[in-house]
Amino acid sequence: MKNPQPHHVSRDGRITYLSEGDFGPLQGSKLLPKLADSNLALPGLAKGQGHFSAIQSHRFRAPEVTLGCPWSYSVDIWNLGLLMWNLLEDISLFDRPAGEDGEYDAHVHLAQMVSLLGDPPEELIKREQFSRTYQLKEPLANLRGDEKKNPRLCFGHASVVA
Repeated sequence: MKNPQPHHVSRDGRITYLSEGDFGPLQGSKLLPKLADSNLALPGLAKGQGHFSAIQSHRFRAPEVTLGCPWSYSVDIWNLGLLMWNLLEDISLFDRPAGEDGEYDAHVHLAQMVSLLGDPPEELIKREQFSRTYQLKEPLANLRGDEKKNPRLCFGHASVVA
């Protein structure tokens, strides 16, 4: 392409495109919010089961996703809560969770959550410890193409304890 849209490619292969903030004046005085899943919905699971894939933008990532635990509908409630906070307070609840290299760091994000909300519930700690040794039948591939049977190793999640 001669003139591609401005973008940045991070080390893990994720592409972030430049967004445009000025779309001109509002068209009318009545705006209706619309919730959408952007075609990323996943099927519901039987009780006690959960998904393992890394979802959500970094700043909005739920604790169980950050830790590499199986997750379900509760991550949507987490996102809604953070979105409502941002809309009402006009500021992010969590600072940019980045390490010294400027890239997203799940450990920094987890530290921000703990400093604001306190220690995670015991049940979440047990789920995180279980997910350390859990092996899938088929390997998962991350955006770099690395394949692993342990989702935590595949997506580089944080740990509650060393």
